[in-house]
Amino acid sequence: MQTEGKVAPWLQKHELGKLPRLWQKLNIEAGWETALESVLRERTGALEVSNLDWAKAFFTDSPPAKLSLFSLSGTAQNTDAAPAGLTPLITLLQMDDPGLRALMQDWLHGVYVAEDSGSALADRLKLPAGACFVTRQGHVVSKLSVRFYAADSEQDGMLARQQEIDNLVRQVRAQQLLADESRQHSVQADAALTQGTLRLEELTREVSVLTDALHVLQMELLRRNEILERFSQRSMQIESDLTEIAAQEAEQKQIMQEAENALEQLDSELGEVQEKHEDGQTIYLQHEARLNQARETLRELGLAAQQAEFSLKSHENRIQELKRSIGTAQDQSAQLYASMEQGTLELESLDDQAAQAGLQSLLERRSEQEAVLS
Repeated sequence: MQTEGKVAPWLQKHELGKLPRLWQKLNIEAGWETALESVLRERTGALEVSNLDWAKAFFTDSPPAKLSLFSLSGTAQNTDAAPAGLTPLITLLQMDDPGLRALMQDWLHGVYVAEDSGSALADRLKLPAGACFVTRQGHVVSKLSVRFYAADSEQDGMLARQQEIDNLVRQVRAQQLLADESRQHSVQADAALTQGTLRLEELTREVSVLTDALHVLQMELLRRNEILERFSQRSMQIESDLTEIAAQEAEQKQIMQEAENALEQLDSELGEVQEKHEDGQTIYLQHEARLNQARETLRELGLAAQQAEFSLKSHENRIQELKRSIGTAQDQSAQLYASMEQGTLELESLDDQAAQAGLQSLLERRSEQEAVLS
């Protein structure tokens, strides 16, 4: 039925042709547009009025075709929870306007969705009184009836077309934004290219400087790595030395402990020794006095020995001298004896007086010789 052409003059007459349509405000999950149109039917193209009381004037001059008016002055109410396993059609709508939500709560009350007609027929007994299922194809199933959907006016499929148009508009806007952004990016890219060229030259110079600096840093890194290697080796050696020192320290502690134990024992023994020492100190002093006396005696004996040695040497020298004197005396005695023998012979030939004189002379010579010998 071509209702739009019949109602258009009436709308112009009452200056209602420019009022917003309901389908312009609806946005439903993709694939469920036909289902929503099947439930709303001619209400899909309903006109929005600010005050629903204005409709009083139209009852005396009603439109020549089906027409719906609506107002968004209502307030959305908290609805009862849906029966288990059932999904209300209104939950598929995307609405931010509380007045539109109140309107849809009124017009879509008791309408639940079913993926297909088979599941709708199978689950129809679960429906509350007065409720119905609507499928994606727009077919309506209640407990006691089935209403098949078919497009019968130019308004059918309007929601789908509107959503398609909205999507195309959004795509065109997105493409325009992308084009504007691309043009802006192109201008920015040209400016960036010019700036980048200058920057590239600057960076080339910086790279040359950095290359030289990198070489210096690499040499420094190599030197520091060598230092680090030596440090690591030294650290390992120090750790080994510390381990050895710790072992030695433990050993020294054990030795010190043993020494302390031994020292305690020695202290005890020292006490005993000190007692003995005090007793032996007197004996030591006595022995030391005796030793000093013996040393004095030995010194005196040494002096006496030195004097005896000196006397011995003097006597030996005297003996040698006496031996020489005895030898001399013996020689002189021999000479004297020879002289006496000769004197005797001479006496025999002399008279007594002469003999006496000669004998006296010989006696004097003998006394001289004895004096010499003594």
